[in-house]
Amino acid sequence: MYYPKSEITSNLYTSGTELINTVTGEYYKGPYYATSDGKFYTGSDYSPSAQELRKPTTPINKEGSTPATYIAQPTADDYSNGFFVRYVIKRVNSGIETIKEIKEQDYNTIQRNPLYSFTSFKWKITGAMFDNMLNINQPVYGIINTNKRTLLGEEKKIPGISKFFINLAQYSK
Repeated sequence: MYYPKSEITSNLYTSGTELINTVTGEYYKGPYYATSDGKFYTGSDYSPSAQELRKPTTPINKEGSTPATYIAQPTADDYSNGFFVRYVIKRVNSGIETIKEIKEQDYNTIQRNPLYSFTSFKWKITGAMFDNMLNINQPVYGIINTNKRTLLGEEKKIPGISKFFINLAQYSK
């Protein structure tokens, strides 16, 4: 769509946390311009090849930063079920130092942020410590072996997660 110069505010700049490119779905960093109808486009001034930008619909949190690290507290119901769900995020293109466990509510919000990889998984907390084959028709899956298999499966979503959760018997009874 064409805009006359009187309807364009040019030479604006975003540091990469205010606008998302509607084509790529990623946060945009660089020059942009705004139009009188409230739209934003890539580039410092009007161009027919500019890509549209938009403001994120859901902020990560009120401060605009990542959620706080959460220390899980399994409930009596969790122990009755034998597991609880853990929620983990990692900053995209960063090392394992950015992996953190967060609350479910924060997890539900951050899934809309392209700057983070995320996963949730069941963490076994009751039963035998290790797998055993007392009965060949009914193997018993242990806490440590089950949690290790779970983390190995989650490595596809969050590389390094197996190094983050080093105590595979954490919260076990």
